[in-house]
Amino acid sequence: MPMLLQIYCSGESTNSFHRYIYVFMCPNNACQKTCNSDNFRVLRCQLPRQNDFYGFERMLNFEQDGEVDDPLFDAEKYAKLCNVCGALGTKMCARCRCTWYCTKDHQVIDWKEGHKQCCQEGKVIPKPEDKDRFCAEKENSFLFEELGVELDLEEEREDTNSDEEDDDEIEDEKMRQELLKKAQNLMTKYDPKNEMNDLNECEESERDEKYFKFSKVLKRNCYQILRYNRGGEPLLATDHANAPSDVPPCGNCGSKRRFEFQLMPYLLSLIDIDDISSKVDYATVLIYTCSKDCDIKDFGYSEEFAFKQDFIFTGQEEQNYVDENDEN
Repeated sequence: MPMLLQIYCSGESTNSFHRYIYVFMCPNNACQKTCNSDNFRVLRCQLPRQNDFYGFERMLNFEQDGEVDDPLFDAEKYAKLCNVCGALGTKMCARCRCTWYCTKDHQVIDWKEGHKQCCQEGKVIPKPEDKDRFCAEKENSFLFEELGVELDLEEEREDTNSDEEDDDEIEDEKMRQELLKKAQNLMTKYDPKNEMNDLNECEESERDEKYFKFSKVLKRNCYQILRYNRGGEPLLATDHANAPSDVPPCGNCGSKRRFEFQLMPYLLSLIDIDDISSKVDYATVLIYTCSKDCDIKDFGYSEEFAFKQDFIFTGQEEQNYVDENDEN
């Protein structure tokens, strides 16, 4: 799985002062299943405030724009990172002797994705320490596009657009009522016995309240790729798909997990897989992490929980979906 997203989100304890969450996603169409998150993996990695790799202060600085150089950056260590995933590289390309890989599998991926041609044609391959570490140029087709995340407070945007949104909501409701009235008039005309006089009740019962709220947020924040609200409530995308009612406990310490952030649909369009022929899609992906930020053995990685919610049809299509899941 290539990495879809990583975010730095400092924990609440001294042992999780420096903390990263990594989200991986399989882009293979065969792995995409409705309301099933098996094609996602979430990993947590953290370090205490006093460590050999990061500074004593938090890395985030809301007053500084752009990338910030790491004061502890070591070019010698950086030169031995995997050219595919960025993990510590232990295997070197025998031909060019300047490209490193963490495993033979990633060496094969990079070989097929263009490194073979560079080596065979004798092209000068820049050493990793000579590359621009903040360059978003895509190394190979196995990876997603590399982009930065800009931070913003959603509350500020809610205040500036409140009057405009109220007007839009009034107009939407007026249009909905007009369409409903026309439909009722047509049914009265072609249904003399008025056997379908429960149209209004039916329409109201099937109204997807969570979707209307979700779409309202999307309209207001159309370029939003994630919503961060640790310990808060997620913004569910629809009433017609299951909500996360039984989030499994932390597999590392057994503590309860809590909601941390969710991925929004616009992210798919940024990584060039939001295509009509592709089945890679989601309404939202909810990420839950250990509530205690438990220590991880050897400062490694602990797997967390992802819940994918999709937009699904109501009626016969929804029934087919339920029946299929019952069989599985």
